[in-house]
Amino acid sequence: MEKTIVFSFIGKARKNNGPGYQKTSYFFQERNKVWEDSFFGNALVNELDDRGVTIDKWVIIGTPTSTWSEIIGVIADKVEFNEELTDIWHQVENEQEKGLSEETLKKWQNLINENMLKIKEINFHLVEP
Repeated sequence: MEKTIVFSFIGKARKNNGPGYQKTSYFFQERNKVWEDSFFGNALVNELDDRGVTIDKWVIIGTPTSTWSEIIGVIADKVEFNEELTDIWHQVENEQEKGLSEETLKKWQNLINENMLKIKEINFHLVEP
């Protein structure tokens, strides 16, 4: 049986003058489609989802100061939000600037996976710069 596994890297996005991070345009020539996002992985997963591709696993690799909170942009319509998930998202937002701990990242990953509606599994991996 064929499985779809997406690998992506997450870096540190530039902040806007206001809230959030700078977005860029990601163009998918095959369908002449553009996705606006601050994280390529979000654009890729949205494009695949839009094409009807079932994603079995999404592996995201980044450093402790990567903008891990931006993952919320792609999973917002794919998870069932609750207070615990919202709380850990805010914790990730607050910690990532100085360096996210592996413990917080694993908690974020596990809560997303527990509440995921579409993607079967997400795995986060920290690497030291």
